[in-house]
Amino acid sequence: MGVRSICVTYHTALQLGEENDDTDDTNLKSDFRSDDFLLVMQSPDQASMMVENPRILCCDATHGLTAYDYKLLSMLVVDRHGHGLVCAWAIASRENHRFWQLFAESLFPRVKCILVQVLMTDDTNSAYNGLTRVWKSIEHKLLCHWHVKKNVRQQCMACTKPKKVSVSYCSFVPPCECHVYARLSHIHDSVYYSCPKLKVSRGKKVKVGTTTRTKAKRKQSSDVEANSFGLSFWEFFYILLKETNKDVFYTYLRSFRDNLKRYKMTSLLEYFEKFYLAPHRIKQWASWYRVQMFDCDWLLDTNMHVEAWHNVLKTHIMERKRNARIVTLMAILRQAEIMFFWKWARVKLGIRQHSDKRWLAMRGEKSGAGAGRTPTRRSCAVSPPPEGEPVWEPSTEHESRSTNYKERTMAYLEDCMSLLSTKNVEPERLKVVMKHQHAMCNLLRNSPDASATQHNTTSIRSHVETTVSTTDKSSGMDTIPTFVPVRKKQTRKKTMSPVAPKYKRKKKNTYVNGTSIKFLKNPENRTNLATSFGLSAVGHNTLKTPQTFPDTDELKLMLQVKKAGRKLSLGGIVFYPVLGGMLIPDDEHGMESLNMRVARVYRESTAYCKGVTSQYYLHKLRVISVGTRNKRDTTHVIGSAHYRNHYTNTIQLEKLATRVDTILAGCIATRAKAQIEVTLLTYV
Repeated sequence: MGVRSICVTYHTALQLGEENDDTDDTNLKSDFRSDDFLLVMQSPDQASMMVENPRILCCDATHGLTAYDYKLLSMLVVDRHGHGLVCAWAIASRENHRFWQLFAESLFPRVKCILVQVLMTDDTNSAYNGLTRVWKSIEHKLLCHWHVKKNVRQQCMACTKPKKVSVSYCSFVPPCECHVYARLSHIHDSVYYSCPKLKVSRGKKVKVGTTTRTKAKRKQSSDVEANSFGLSFWEFFYILLKETNKDVFYTYLRSFRDNLKRYKMTSLLEYFEKFYLAPHRIKQWASWYRVQMFDCDWLLDTNMHVEAWHNVLKTHIMERKRNARIVTLMAILRQAEIMFFWKWARVKLGIRQHSDKRWLAMRGEKSGAGAGRTPTRRSCAVSPPPEGEPVWEPSTEHESRSTNYKERTMAYLEDCMSLLSTKNVEPERLKVVMKHQHAMCNLLRNSPDASATQHNTTSIRSHVETTVSTTDKSSGMDTIPTFVPVRKKQTRKKTMSPVAPKYKRKKKNTYVNGTSIKFLKNPENRTNLATSFGLSAVGHNTLKTPQTFPDTDELKLMLQVKKAGRKLSLGGIVFYPVLGGMLIPDDEHGMESLNMRVARVYRESTAYCKGVTSQYYLHKLRVISVGTRNKRDTTHVIGSAHYRNHYTNTIQLEKLATRVDTILAGCIATRAKAQIEVTLLTYV
């Protein structure tokens, strides 16, 4: 194959500081000045990729590639099989809408005439503002779901609890040596006076939520408080993100706003209204809008095609080195262009056989080429060879598997020697030949059937010639050739001075992750959790009991109450109340919402070894006294029906947490050998 050309366009002054047609030095805040740099690269084949895949365009920028801290702007299209093909690059000194506009204007003329309809990017407006000036046909701007979820989750988990709705933490310091700590806002009098270990002297006062505690202790107790609200709203936003029905989406959106107002999450409400809940912003991240764009299932929800290319470039090609020169980066991009060219050529030649009809519908291919039916084998559209050129045809005779590998190996070696003597091979290919030749010699030398005697020869060529002549002189008997590897020059290994580690080793958490939302991938589970949120919103009286409930797994354990820092843990489990819980059928109210969830499960604890994770909800508790006669208390159902405000129907989180803590504190104070039978439920 001949040398393939690539178009390189420069946008900079002839000398640093000089102006040209593209620069503007009238203002210090100009979008493109004379000291800026922009280099655009695109090959004719990459232009053909854009012409054949015009509907969807993915764009992103990355940094940390050159010593000048220049950015790499990438444009990518998606083919009919869902593969990403990078179709243009630009090396820029910075990123704004002017750079993206010059980037698009510098491409091949036939590329600027295509009809781009969908632009996938991260949550920045620079690419959209610049590319819409070149391609007026862009109608839809879609945000990457991965970036949206990352930003929202970070904002929700960092939110603080409202001032009027609080879950307080008290520490009880008994006069005895063994200190017992309980997470309680208050203790019922019956439990307090019956537990001498929990009595506090009249001279001592119990401080609740004061500023006299250290910063570390305050952070330890405030994590669960924030998660009671932040995690719940993060899960509710994830439900909004995945909803594909427009009417149901806006029903959930009203509940989402009402819950933010009723629980007085003012800062979080302002954040959502500013960035995500505006009418034009909803269409950029909502799944229902992506389904209605072209009336088909939309599979491209993230910008991972471009992110994966940047990860391959930084990690596997450049090995995370930041000091590459511009010329070196251009050579790397040139090699990467060949990789994407062959990836695209495989589809053109029909090597890639199967294609998902949903990707075809996204591209607008509603008929032919496997749309609407099972993908079949396509014919290879290859032009016939010119006249006079020999045509290779596969043999029809069945070739039996050869067992005389020794003769075939010698024949291959003879062919290799004849080719090396007649062709002028470039050094890079010779290095590859020597590498495989060295491995083959070591394999034969270390073989258990190889001859024990080894001859020292100057080169493999002379050794093969002597072996072939010995074989010709022998009368019907083939001698076993002995291959000796080429000895490399023994060079002294370079020693490097030890370097201190740049990053400290990350300390392993003592508890498992409590913010996982794997169970929300099931649509039935999302509907169940959204209905639980609707109980606290306007119009909760109109909610009817669901006809069906999602499948759940029940886990019953016998655990003991232990002290974990300033909190009580049940076999290594720490519970906390949440706004949205699990709805289960109930005989009295029709449905019951379980709003006490597993906050943390400490590693190597009893509950962790038995499979308890942060996806479980607390259903029932029953205290069992271990002694001569086992005494069983009544079963306590931990639901939120009895802890809701009669007017607003909001959950009184403080009373709900107090109910659980009262049972645990009474167990550890009055019954030293008592165990608790706990029933946990989780979504399937």
